[in-house]
Amino acid sequence: MTDIIVVGAGIVGSAIAYRLTCAGARVTVFDAGDRTPTTATSFAWTNSNGKQPLAYHALNVAGMGEHLALEMELGESRFHHHVGNVEWAIGEDEHQRVLDKVARLQGWAYPAELIDRATLRAIDPALVPPDDVEAIAFYPSEGYVDAVPLAAELLERARAAGATVHIGKTVVAVGPRVVSLSDGTRHPADIVICAAGRWTGALVATSGFDIPMAPTRSCLGVTTPAPRLRTMLLSTAINLRPEGPDRMLLQNTTTDLQGDDLTPTIPKEKLDEFLLAPARKVVRGFDGVQIENAKLGIRAIPVDGHPVVGPVPDCEGLYVVCSHSGVTLAPFFARAVMRELLDGETEHRLTPFRPERFCTTTTSS
Repeated sequence: MTDIIVVGAGIVGSAIAYRLTCAGARVTVFDAGDRTPTTATSFAWTNSNGKQPLAYHALNVAGMGEHLALEMELGESRFHHHVGNVEWAIGEDEHQRVLDKVARLQGWAYPAELIDRATLRAIDPALVPPDDVEAIAFYPSEGYVDAVPLAAELLERARAAGATVHIGKTVVAVGPRVVSLSDGTRHPADIVICAAGRWTGALVATSGFDIPMAPTRSCLGVTTPAPRLRTMLLSTAINLRPEGPDRMLLQNTTTDLQGDDLTPTIPKEKLDEFLLAPARKVVRGFDGVQIENAKLGIRAIPVDGHPVVGPVPDCEGLYVVCSHSGVTLAPFFARAVMRELLDGETEHRLTPFRPERFCTTTTSS
């Protein structure tokens, strides 16, 4: 039986732990537990909407399909919400960008359509496009995931299948077939999988290999009870989607900043300006809705924007999984990692995303 340590219990680590345990591996999960994981501060949008090049797009489409397969496997439909996604464009530049994107996606056989205002009203009467909207697109295969409960469910199922889960145990270093914890202990395994989200670069660096990261951060707000949306909205002014039975999750990406500083991107006194005011302009009956809580989202983005998945060069037994699209890709990653590590099958769709592309930045251990 193969002994595997998974570092990180976000949605990627939990999905991997679940899949490996079900396949017969002896799995141990370590998670610090005292830090807000990337999973908990994600917009959790399942999509391959703007993913380029084609290889990255195809990877995300595979992730969307694996979510459906996982939903059927678990017998649970409460985590994944197949609500579609609306995008609209204001101004000539945005208009052309949306037209070009829809044409590209249609060329890649991805569900994407330009719609008129009457069709939008039929899809979601709560959405009110501003007068200067010049194009509206609808992506019916997209949706969102309740990522934190799904990760918890997968971790619990992994535990029930035999995995050992340690929450509150901080891994401070990874190496060839071993992890070191903050309490000074070392734990060997046949394989170590680093799925530590935005901490991946720093953690893998302890093995002597550099994965340059370029995280960005933004503030998301969960509202008080709000009008019920049928779908999601993406726009340059505001992104919004349902959150639970009677709330919304708001995101304004115009406030994004580089880096993983924990200082909130949007100060509390600015939440109305950056989140509530734009939402009031595009959602019927939104007056009186407030922000119930705000959270900082820090995205785990490798420097070139693409996933890093595979064995770490010159560090036998260390495997890394890190991606900005972690929510969309988690079920796909889990199956691919299981096949590569337990069945010896190479997942060729991951070839462009191996850590070797950063070998020019490798340091000596």
